[in-house]
Amino acid sequence: MAKLTRDDRVLAFLKSHETINFFEALYQCGTTRLAAAIWNLRHKRKLTIDKEMIPHTNQFGNTENVAYYKLIN
Repeated sequence: MAKLTRDDRVLAFLKSHETINFFEALYQCGTTRLAAAIWNLRHKRKLTIDKEMIPHTNQFGNTENVAYYKLIN
């Protein structure tokens, strides 16, 4: 049985969930290279994936934007 690639794991997560962000990619897909996986899916596999930047308050009280990616059918 062939192992799933990073891109395959990210795509499977996107298909089973509405969105993915860095933290989900790290814990659910085992990758810190989410942006690279999204680039490959967009450019090599010709998939349409939208990105939305959503504000998130971190543990220090600072607001930062987190990228959420969504697969468009």
